[in-house]
Formats: sequence, structure tokens, C-alpha cells
Amino acid sequence: AELWHLVESTDLLSRALTLRDAVYRVFTSLVVGTAPAAGDVAVLRTSSAEALAAATWQPRVGGLDLSWPDPDPGVVLGQVGLSALDLLRDPASARIKLCPGFGRGGTSCGWLFLDTTKNRSRRWCSMSDCGNVSKSQRQSRRRQDQRASR
Repeated sequence: AELWHLVESTDLLSRALTLRDAVYRVFTSLVVGTAPAAGDVAVLRTSSAEALAAATWQPRVGGLDLSWPDPDPGVVLGQVGLSALDLLRDPASARIKLCPGFGRGGTSCGWLFLDTTKNRSRRWCSMSDCGNVSKSQRQSRRRQDQRASR
């Protein structure tokens, strides 16, 4: 029985990583203005279909809501895929950006974020991480340039 749980957990982890990577590539492709790969879109569709198959419909004022009474981890993955598809269909997806910053370790950040500012001016995923590092690096370069010009 424990071996079965291990195999099941490994499969779930593999599915989660596949979904995570597909979501990242789909949204990154939209940010850079290219069409997402068909295989990545298929991963989202499959995941969403699994969530919809496990859902029940609950009445609410003005319509119906989806509900998942079973907290199965596989269904949760499906909900992630369904949420990603919902965001893709939402006009707000035009506000998704790719962080150009460098994290504290000096590696490229690459995180995706939703720019909710009025004038769409947000530049980094987090000012406290990538924003501060970027500003600090810019200031250091300016100081070096000033010293070199003296």
C-alpha cells in the first residue's frame, strides 16, 4: 500500500510540474507576442477538463458556481489549469508581464506578474527583491561611470 502511495505521489508531482511549466510557457509566449505551443495549451485543456469532470454545480443568485467537494490533489491541479484558462480568456491577461530583474542571487528573475497599476507602469515582480537589486546595480554603475570620468 505504501508503494502505491509513493507511485501515486510521484505521478502527481510529475503532473504538477508539467502543468506548472505549461502555464509558464503559455503566459510567457503571450508576453513576448508569440503563439503558445499547441502541446502546452493541450496540457491546460486536459487539466481543466479533469477539474470540470469532478465539479458539481451550485446555484447562486444570477447563475451557477462550480464546486469541488472532494479535496483530491489531482482535482486541485485541474483547478489550477482551469484558472489559467480563465485568465487567458480575461482581458486582464494583457497586463501580464515578465520580470526583467535579477534576484538576490544575481540570477535572472523571469517571474510572471499581473500589472494592476492604472498606467501599466509596474516593472518588477517585487520591488523589495528585483526592484531594489536593479536600482542598486544602476546606482553602482553610475558611481563607477562618475569615477571613471574624473
